[in-house]
Amino acid sequence: MFELSVDQLKSIWAANQFAIPDDQWIFFGLRGCLPASDASQSFADKHVLVSANVDYHHSRCTIGQLKPDGTFALFPGSTVPHINNISKARKNDGAGANQLMTGYHPEYRKGQHKAGQATGHRAFRQENKIPILRSADDLDYDTDDRVEYATPYDNIHAAWCMSTDSDYFASAGCQVIVGFPSTPSRDNKPNAGPWRSFVENAYGIDQKRFGYILLNGRDAISVAAGKRPSVRLRFGSQGPLVGNLQRALATKGFYEDAIDEDFGRYTLFAVLDFQKAVFGPQADDGIVGPITAAELGMHLPEHAGEKEAPSVPVAAPAITISPKKVPKTNPLGLWMPSPDAGAFTLPVNHYAQIDNSGGEGPRECFMTSCTMLADYITNGRLRRERKEKGFDEPEDAYFKYMDGDTTISSVHEKALKKMGIDAYFSDRASIKDVESALYCGIPVPIGTQYKNSGHWVVVNGRGPKGWDILCPNGIRDGKSSNWIQRFQNESQAKQDSFSWRLLEAVFTDLGPEKGYAIFVTAVNGVATGVKKGM
Repeated sequence: MFELSVDQLKSIWAANQFAIPDDQWIFFGLRGCLPASDASQSFADKHVLVSANVDYHHSRCTIGQLKPDGTFALFPGSTVPHINNISKARKNDGAGANQLMTGYHPEYRKGQHKAGQATGHRAFRQENKIPILRSADDLDYDTDDRVEYATPYDNIHAAWCMSTDSDYFASAGCQVIVGFPSTPSRDNKPNAGPWRSFVENAYGIDQKRFGYILLNGRDAISVAAGKRPSVRLRFGSQGPLVGNLQRALATKGFYEDAIDEDFGRYTLFAVLDFQKAVFGPQADDGIVGPITAAELGMHLPEHAGEKEAPSVPVAAPAITISPKKVPKTNPLGLWMPSPDAGAFTLPVNHYAQIDNSGGEGPRECFMTSCTMLADYITNGRLRRERKEKGFDEPEDAYFKYMDGDTTISSVHEKALKKMGIDAYFSDRASIKDVESALYCGIPVPIGTQYKNSGHWVVVNGRGPKGWDILCPNGIRDGKSSNWIQRFQNESQAKQDSFSWRLLEAVFTDLGPEKGYAIFVTAVNGVATGVKKGM
């Protein structure tokens, strides 16, 4: 049993170099410890917890809420998936269950978990791509498991269990709080258990989006014992130390992306590759502590606030390590596949059109497709504008650049131009043209089906059997006008795939070089490598 104060909690976050807003509520998780009593569900400046072993059968974690006034509340729950879902996923190479990696995940939005279903309820939706583990070899998660950067829709929602003694909780990767939700399957009875307090607390304020910090319980145990937290860099860390890390990784030949002082996707995979090359395949946890820092030749202060060493200069790659080949980037700094890559997927954020503001979502496939394109090639500009200006959707941010009907191609050309994006609409595009843009690292919105009443989707990759498709509306039943599933919002959106023959049928139905597409040739004056006049 140990007591944790708000100052100790914040000291852990500072040691991890998390840039936490001080004027907003923050959600946080501690994996492997539990609140000592129900009194922890009341806001206070300190609480008592107990250590707990994560066993994937019972809720053995804490999920908390911190208010700007410096008080916090704790709730029992789970930050790992249940064993039943792990077992099912193992039969499918790990797909179907995941474990969220520790770090700072900056955006969970108020919204519906399982919208439109009998068990759907108010929750907090995870919308951005995040690092997760998938296990295909056993029934737990460790450094043997593969890391993916994806949008698994690991929402924060009710656990559908009575207590931490229950041998069930409803999670395939979501962060869940003990209790039951108000939902049609329960005849809309009130929320119950700790979940009731958690959801009613957050829905009782105007804030729509919440950052979520996930760390291990042992971090809290250590600081509660009087030890100053040691500096660690991990996903979500920001600042000069991360810039030094990126330079050190570049010196070793593991990193070619921008030095942006943001520990994101490319920094994470560079760290994982470096750790695997230096320490072996079971030592890559993606966290930079003193051992990894020493091998990189970078100075890592022992504690937060200590003087930092000068920046590490970018030099020629060291010859003592044989690193994994570093991914190439295009002139915009975006990842692009190698010319001989047979299968690849550009990590474009997937948006849904039906929940667009203004009630015109069902006819806004073109606008949502262009939003996905513009947001990706500008490194999340529309997501940032949505957050800064209080819009409900990234499409709202894009719409502000538009002047005219969302179905007209010239309107989108002008809107993209206002964002500094040089793009053109083509009605004579071929599948080869689309493929050439993809190999430049640029996704392509295309018109499908019938050109008089068609539909727009984004092509963001290719595989051995076809093309990766991000459809803003849902999953289509082949080349028919029927839909297997319609996405009510981003939490339901998922990557689709069109076979070679299907894309030919719905994209070039008027002829092999008569497809409709939007091609981007430059962003803020930087050429993408995509040809003009396709």
